[in-house]
Amino acid sequence: VEVTELVVSQHLLPHLDRHGFLGGRSYDVLVTRPPLAGIQAALDSARARWPERSSLGDFRVDKDHVNDERDALDRARHLYTPNAAVAPEYASKTTVIPWVVADRVPRLSPRGEGQPVIHFPGSTIARLGVCALREAIQGLDVTLQIAGRNLEEPSFWDGVRWRSGQALDDVDLVVFPAWLPHNPRVLLQAIARGIPVIVSERLGLGGLDGVTEIPCGDVDALRAAIQAQLERPSSPVVVAETHPVTWL
Repeated sequence: VEVTELVVSQHLLPHLDRHGFLGGRSYDVLVTRPPLAGIQAALDSARARWPERSSLGDFRVDKDHVNDERDALDRARHLYTPNAAVAPEYASKTTVIPWVVADRVPRLSPRGEGQPVIHFPGSTIARLGVCALREAIQGLDVTLQIAGRNLEEPSFWDGVRWRSGQALDDVDLVVFPAWLPHNPRVLLQAIARGIPVIVSERLGLGGLDGVTEIPCGDVDALRAAIQAQLERPSSPVVVAETHPVTWL
């Protein structure tokens, strides 16, 4: 009862509020994603665009839970988040915490000639933007490297040259047009290595060097961003760490 101020993780917020633990207390919130109402609205928009993707209708929560989270966020004293896409809804009381990007990661050297490789750092599931990506790269002379499993039908990538893989060693571009916020660890690694990154605005990575944001589900914008990045000349190699060299 002596505790009058709290710092609460977002996923716990509606549960604590529902059980009365926030009553009479001031609290700040560590926000890791947009409010549930916004997430579900985004998924509904995706489902309207690709109604054959039943997975876009998964993972809805009940209306009371959505309302509980919204009410608790409204009453919060302050919000802290690294995701700039979250901030506008509560701009007056939100502090955007900078993403931490490693500054001593060796940059990858340009691959030189050969077919460009686009890395998709997720599983093949509609909510991660694979429908827009598939349409955007149709007809492009590229190889798509997919990090995760295929959770759609086995024929989803028919007509696309693709391979499985997680390494960034020979990729030219990382693309992740997800409808949902996602742990951006691989994206931050790519940024630190000097690999261009294209993401939807839902990821909240705008403003970081080498990042291009596109609207969720905008196939034309995604295709244009991919083509623009692949047509750019390779950046010079930056050696971030030095080691003794012996000439033979």
